[in-house]
Amino acid sequence: MNRISNFFNAYRTEGIKLKNTNILTTALILSVFLPLILFITGIFSEDVYQTTAKEVNIVTENFSNLKKSFIQFFYCIIMILSASRISQIEFKNNTWQLIETQPLYKTSIYFAKFTKLYVICLLSIVCFVASVYLFSYLQHLFYLDKDHYIFSWELMNMLKFSSRVLVASFLPLALMYVISVRFSNFFLTILVGFGLLIAQPILTYLQLLPKWYPFKLTSNVLLGDSDLGYWFVYSEGLSVVIGLLLLFIGYQWYAGKSFRFAFLKDVKRVLVSIFVIGIGSALAYWICVPNQMQRSNTTLIKGSVITEQPLSKVYLLDPVIKDTLETITLQNNTFEKTITQPLPFGKYILVLDNSYNTEVYMSSDDIVNIELKLTPDENTTKITGTRLAENSVMELNRLYSDTEYYINSDMMLNKPDFISDQMVKEYQKELKKINKSYTKDNYILREDATAILKKQVGVYFLNTWYRYYQKALNENPAISNTSFSIVTLLEKEVALNDASLLFDPNYIQYVKNTLIKKDNSGLDENTKFLNAAAQLPDDLFKQKLLTATLLQSLSESKSKQEADELYAMYHSKISNTKYAQLVTHTYRNIVRLSKGAPAPVFTASTADGKTISLEDYKGKFVVIDVWATWCGPCRYQSPKFEKVANRYMNNKNIVFMAVSMDQKKENWSIAVKDKKSSVLQVHANQINAFSEDYYLSSIPKFILIDPQGNLLNADMPFPDSNGFDDAIENALKQP
Repeated sequence: MNRISNFFNAYRTEGIKLKNTNILTTALILSVFLPLILFITGIFSEDVYQTTAKEVNIVTENFSNLKKSFIQFFYCIIMILSASRISQIEFKNNTWQLIETQPLYKTSIYFAKFTKLYVICLLSIVCFVASVYLFSYLQHLFYLDKDHYIFSWELMNMLKFSSRVLVASFLPLALMYVISVRFSNFFLTILVGFGLLIAQPILTYLQLLPKWYPFKLTSNVLLGDSDLGYWFVYSEGLSVVIGLLLLFIGYQWYAGKSFRFAFLKDVKRVLVSIFVIGIGSALAYWICVPNQMQRSNTTLIKGSVITEQPLSKVYLLDPVIKDTLETITLQNNTFEKTITQPLPFGKYILVLDNSYNTEVYMSSDDIVNIELKLTPDENTTKITGTRLAENSVMELNRLYSDTEYYINSDMMLNKPDFISDQMVKEYQKELKKINKSYTKDNYILREDATAILKKQVGVYFLNTWYRYYQKALNENPAISNTSFSIVTLLEKEVALNDASLLFDPNYIQYVKNTLIKKDNSGLDENTKFLNAAAQLPDDLFKQKLLTATLLQSLSESKSKQEADELYAMYHSKISNTKYAQLVTHTYRNIVRLSKGAPAPVFTASTADGKTISLEDYKGKFVVIDVWATWCGPCRYQSPKFEKVANRYMNNKNIVFMAVSMDQKKENWSIAVKDKKSSVLQVHANQINAFSEDYYLSSIPKFILIDPQGNLLNADMPFPDSNGFDDAIENALKQP
């Protein structure tokens, strides 16, 4: 009890000393700065808060916009400045010795000062969160559209964020504090702090940033909550362990005055130091070592769906040819199915009632749990289970080679050897990234996934090289007889008949480039590729490749005649009965919906309850947007569809129609109240029949029909592309 009382006396003393230092005031001003600026910006700019979604929580919106800047910059500044100044009071007034003459233990002095510093950081976080609430409330009160924005507290999320940031900042705060206590130079702490802050992006780029880097541990909070449902993730525990170790070293140094007296004074001191530092280092190392999900003895896919839409079936599709592998019944919006057929590792497609699809990485002997949220304002997918890491870090969206820039700028075309060598270095750099990939909970990829991902990286560089090589070859045909290091290296890593890679469109492109590069016939590339694929050895690879390529070509065919010719020429080359049946089924639907075919007639209801039929609009062009309120991509495309429709408002020869697939009609009725009058809003009376008639596999889908009621394009480009406008303009120009 005496030591506890002694500590609180020291803590109160620290509070008195800080009253006139403005340390806390500075920290609180920095905390409130960002929310204040956002509030002021919103007053003078109408573009800051514009949305078509319903019930957007302004607290969540503002918090999402501000938290990154706060954590990665302002909060770091608060830690650096507060830590550097809190001990300088004693150095400036030369009062360290005076304090130690008081009836206070050195441990109380040392840890009371750190506790006060930690409380300042806590108050800074609380002030930031409170100011987000305050200014969000004022925004909602004075100038936000209350039809689209709501004010909701989200207390649990804010509490989790605050506690995680506070715990994650333990290490950087301890480091700054130890330096400020040990060294009297005020600028040293600031120099170290800002040096660490500036070095972080540089080390990240060089792939040299360790897991335990102080400010990285704080930034990890931005990655989101634990995938496994924990309150904290491993990086916060690591911050505490290393922070405590630093505080121990700092205290020993502070109490002993010098390094020798702190750690080497006698045998006991040496042994204690070795023991504590050894245990702390071992614990930190143990936390850093990544985990790996192990295989199960069964293949199980299960999950739940949060939605207001009545759903009945979930389909697991082959990633290459989109064939249905499993049909799973939904009961009370949950599903579960044990799969007995073998599943090689890859990216599979999960489809809900032919309306919403998501992708999942899995294989045989995996247990995968999928949680879907499909609401008018949120479409999210969370995948856990034995493929947690694969579904978190497998995507290659961030891949980029400097050669991309050279290709687009027509530069360095006379230096293929240099480009090749540079690409080898970039490839090796990307492989290192894969080895350092891990989830928020410190789980890494399994070996089969790592092997696939490395091949995908190789495919990317081969395709990039091919694009560069084609341009360089035009500049200097003599290089056709030259071998290049990037090709020599990667052709050994990426086989031309790897069925496990067929789910990746980039791999199919690589196979295509390779198979047709010596074909000098005047045929188009797709025909060359189909011919080459048909001549491959008759194995699973050929069957899947040929089927996928033929399906793609059929879907891209411009006319019934082209589809007929493709089917007649290549269908017989597919020996797999199931694949052949799939091609036939697809071909018949494509022909049925090909240009010039009669558009399937449907009826629908308008917002005021009237029934309309497609036949009512004969004599006019009809552009249809097939959508639903729960569909995120639909809501993204909807304003762009309306923008195009606005340009044709005065054209009496064209109608823009949005056909809703919402099973719950009330959601549609609410959503269309704010829709533009340039688009006729209707709800399909027979949703299942409409889906079958128009061969819907997903939405949104855009359809163009001519004045005679015949299809011009049953699968238009999306409105955010130039192809959408071009298709309409070309149709209107027809006699």
